[in-house]
Amino acid sequence: MAPAFDLDEPMRPGPGTGPRRFLALMILMAVRDGADHVFLGPDRTPDVLGASCQYRVAEMLYTLVPPPYAHVRLIAEGLRPFMTRWIGGGDHGWGGWLTVRLAGQVLSVWAAVRDTGPVGQITLGLPLRPDLSADAARLLGAATDASGLVEFLDSEFE
Repeated sequence: MAPAFDLDEPMRPGPGTGPRRFLALMILMAVRDGADHVFLGPDRTPDVLGASCQYRVAEMLYTLVPPPYAHVRLIAEGLRPFMTRWIGGGDHGWGGWLTVRLAGQVLSVWAAVRDTGPVGQITLGLPLRPDLSADAARLLGAATDASGLVEFLDSEFE
């Protein structure tokens, strides 16, 4: 059985930790703000080569600062060790469920990764858990600086 993606563990930067930290921050922000989906993949704006990161709250899309374009594939691969139930898979992508632990509670998060060129497209479906919003905010506060920002080092994605 795959391990739970534990958001209660401290998120310390270090070599190779970038994909997991980025996923953890996306999930924490989504839970805090009541998002039901998170989207990460290539920017669909014409003539733009870059990544796009958004989440959906009450049918409204909110754009977040994306990681570098080349890191999207690494972030998608960072999901694999935590997948508990696989649904499909093949030449065009894979998906399933992962177990996420937050404030001692267990959430089932649906994940799908589509191969859309060099980086892929990640979609996460999250249960709405307003009861965990304050816990998510507390954990985010511990992971950010005084301005509410998180710094990632290149070595975290190597």
